[in-house]
Formats: sequence, C-alpha cells, structure tokens
Amino acid sequence: MDTRATRSASAVQVLVADRHPIVRFGLRQLLQHESDFAVIGEAADGRETVRLANALQPDVLLLELATLQFSGLEAVRALTARGQSVRIIVMATSTEKLDVVGALQLGVRGVLWTHTALEFVARSIRRVMAGDYWIGRAVASDLTEVLHGLMTDTLDIHGRVKRFGLTARELEILAGVMAGESNKRIGLRLQVSEDTVKHHLTRMFDKFGVGSRLELALFVSRDEDGSLWCHTEMAPK
Repeated sequence: MDTRATRSASAVQVLVADRHPIVRFGLRQLLQHESDFAVIGEAADGRETVRLANALQPDVLLLELATLQFSGLEAVRALTARGQSVRIIVMATSTEKLDVVGALQLGVRGVLWTHTALEFVARSIRRVMAGDYWIGRAVASDLTEVLHGLMTDTLDIHGRVKRFGLTARELEILAGVMAGESNKRIGLRLQVSEDTVKHHLTRMFDKFGVGSRLELALFVSRDEDGSLWCHTEMAPK
C-alpha cells in the first residue's frame, strides 16, 4: 500500500512495516507531525516490505521483526543481499533478542523495543541517520559494544542453558539449530564459515553429551516466551 507523502525533499523518507494496521496508523500520525520526516509507504508483511523498499528507496525502514508470511529477519536478509542502502530500525519484543542480534549482524542500525515510549521513535531515526546505532533508549557508535550488551542480556534470559558453559557464539548457533537452519545458513547469518559452525557444534555436542544436531534439538527446548531450557531427564551424567 504505497501512500507517498508530499513533504520537503530534504525530509527523511520513512517506510513503515508492521502487520497491525493500528500500529502503522499510529507511527504515521506520530511522524507526520515532525517536519523532518515523510512517511512514503506502509507494508503489512515481509514480502511487501521488500517490494516497497526496492520501489520507493526510503531513507529509513521501520520494520516489525515478527511480521507475518515472510519474517522481518528474512526481509532484512533480502534487502541487505541486494545492497539496499536503506537504514533499518527493527521493532521487536524483549523475547526476540537472538533475532535482534542476527538482524544487527546483517546490517540493521537500530532497535525499538515494543514497550519503548513513542517519543523515542523520532529520536532513533535521527540518531540512525546521523550514523549511530540506536538500541532501546541507548545510542552507540560501535556495533561490537551493542552486540556485547545484547548477548549479555540474552545469556541472562537463557540462564537455564548457561550452566552448560555455552559461549555467546554457541548460543547464537544453538538458536539457529532450534530454528531448523542449516549449518550453511547459520554461517551466512553469523558471517562465519560453515566449518566454523561445525566446530562450535562439535564443542556443544561434547558439552551436552549428545552426538548429533537432532539429539541437541531434542535435548533443548524453547518456551513460549522464547527462553531455552534443557530436559533434565536427558542431562549428561
């Protein structure tokens, strides 16, 4: 649904992508009251997001990470693979931190948590346009700093597997296994070689006392809130 706005040519061109019409309406209403922004289009799912981003060439994409039919992470991957210059800010819940880490590694510039006050939406766009990263209410110029903070939080969320001594990288790979990703796909997402993924998997097999990806997936489960936990009856002796 392309609804290009008429605004100064110097205004930041924004594409809003969210499955909820009321959210898209609210973001449009919020941003149209800012003289330096112009909402040039809206999308309801990931495929439509990619199509409109390629057609409209916005400066900024506000993207719901959990969008339907074609996930926000898949949309990010599709856009970055095509060399799109759009600056992407994902809107995510606190249970999606592993996906947020993956999105940042793919080139996302900002994160708005769904509980964030509306006043921070405009601030995040301005900071991202200035070349910074925006995470929640925090500004950072270094992606390494951002990822370290997020992975620290993620390890706390997944504390029930932390006792097995998983590193941040192993936890990322474990999340990929739980999502059914191939070693090659995990490597592409994390920007490491397939052999590196296999090396980490071998280390995890040893830590959990299992011999295959299937056994690992059976040993570890994901709660409805996104947290990972281990089946105690299958715990290694």
